[in-house]
Amino acid sequence: MEYVLYAGIAIVGVAIGVFFGALPLRSSEMNDRQQKHSSLVGMIALGVVAVLIIIGQDAASWIAIAALFIGFGAGKIPVLHRALIHRWPYLKATPGTKGKGQGKGSGKQGRR
Repeated sequence: MEYVLYAGIAIVGVAIGVFFGALPLRSSEMNDRQQKHSSLVGMIALGVVAVLIIIGQDAASWIAIAALFIGFGAGKIPVLHRALIHRWPYLKATPGTKGKGQGKGSGKQGRR
């Protein structure tokens, strides 16, 4: 029964990690909907890990943390990242949606 828990936690962790890996890294490239979903999914991931620690499932909590990192890394693989964005255009970066902090590539001239 314990191994079923480990497998389930690993699958959920990898899925959440891939979601985070597919989203833009900079919040200035996220729209409001992406930011809301990112916060919600992050709280779910934190809640799962916290509950696992509280109920004494130390191995499952480490598996969840490792799965999140593995999923994030997989989501940043260029081929998979492009496939995810092609499949779900919602995940695509939207540069310039926020006012400040658009970065170097924004076309604005700063002080020199």
